[in-house]
Amino acid sequence: MDCTLQNERMSHGFIVSEYELSIQPPFATPEGRKRVDALVARAVQLSKEYRTAMGITAPLHDIPRPRKIDMNNWAVREYSRLDPTFQEFLLTAAAATTVDLLYRQPGSTFANGHLPGPMLDDFFCNSVDCINIQGRAQAMSHVMSQDVRSEENWISLACGNAFPTLEAAKASGANPHLTLVDFNFNNLWHARRLQHQHRDVAIDAIAFRDLLTKRDLMDRQIIQQMLAPVIKADLVGHIPYWNFRRLKKGHFHRAEIMGFMMYLPPEIASRFLYKTSKLVRENGVMVFDELSPNHPQRDFYEGCLQWPLTRFRTIDDTLDILRDSKVSIADNTIRIYHYMDDIYPIHVIRRTG
Repeated sequence: MDCTLQNERMSHGFIVSEYELSIQPPFATPEGRKRVDALVARAVQLSKEYRTAMGITAPLHDIPRPRKIDMNNWAVREYSRLDPTFQEFLLTAAAATTVDLLYRQPGSTFANGHLPGPMLDDFFCNSVDCINIQGRAQAMSHVMSQDVRSEENWISLACGNAFPTLEAAKASGANPHLTLVDFNFNNLWHARRLQHQHRDVAIDAIAFRDLLTKRDLMDRQIIQQMLAPVIKADLVGHIPYWNFRRLKKGHFHRAEIMGFMMYLPPEIASRFLYKTSKLVRENGVMVFDELSPNHPQRDFYEGCLQWPLTRFRTIDDTLDILRDSKVSIADNTIRIYHYMDDIYPIHVIRRTG
């Protein structure tokens, strides 16, 4: 994978080094892109007509992010007519099993056992957002697996199915010990199952409660939307690795936080990064991504997909968060990796002090 330094500048008191990663879409085809782009354009038009019919005149980007997905939206109804499994995707996007479908893991289904319909399967392969999420996994794996020493301790926060982190651990060739942390029993259980494909990676899966609380999040809707239903209480006894041990400060060489920061308000994101930094030992690495307002299909993302409470942030917005976090960053240097359509730029900092 080629990695080229594109730009280096001073901003917000940081040295910002921006790199370009060359990544190939793993599943997309030119014909598939045309099909899905046509569906996206139609959905954008239907969403616009729906807002007009509802008397919503404000520009889409000025409308506050919804607290839940509006299933009556004409674009959602049209996609659901074309493929009934589209609603299942919207409602379970954060679930590990749904992410498996996106990464096209063999034998994967939705949590209810359903396979994605033909249109949704095409969407997973060829939509701009899904292509870039798949690219994000490749980019993160590349960044996390560089210059790894033997038997490091890694942590993945809000790990989901943890597939990209497991791939990074495997690519490192250094047998890191990986701690997976999530709110969701199902995600931890599922990530544990994936260990069978990565037998050279030692895994510990624990509850995510030390770094964020409901009070921090301020709104239960974030937990409800992001993390899917908690497994039934009567099954807890069958998951022996689920526990609430406190995370060790200064224990981890690398911390990965992908697909999570975009849900946090700036002041909470700053506190979260500070708390995470305390888990990382001196000279340890922290890796996270953001959701860029440069999204080429932002009208579709906001008007049809409607992911609740996600936040678009410029690089300068993120630099503000890092400055306010008071994280001590080695050489005041932040590395930012761009790839594909630059939807989810990856930020890398090395902690010191």
